[in-house]
Amino acid sequence: MSDAPKQTIEAMHQLPIERQEEIATIIRHAMDAKPLKLNAVQLRAIDEGVADADANRFASGEEIDAFLAKYRSK
Repeated sequence: MSDAPKQTIEAMHQLPIERQEEIATIIRHAMDAKPLKLNAVQLRAIDEGVADADANRFASGEEIDAFLAKYRSK
C-alpha cells in the first residue's frame, strides 16, 4: 500500500465511528462501481468546462440567482 492510503486510513482513525462507517461505505461502493463511459459530446462538454475554469470564466452571482430562481418556482 502506498503512503496516501495509509495516511488517509490513519486520519480516519481520528474521526467519530459514525463518520468512519460512512467513509467505509463510500469506499466499498466506489470499489464495486464500474468505470463511467462518456460519449464524445460529454467529453467535449467537460473539456469546455475545464477550459472555462482555466480562463476564470464563471457565472456571476446574478446569473446563478436567476438560474436557481427559474427552477425553484417549479
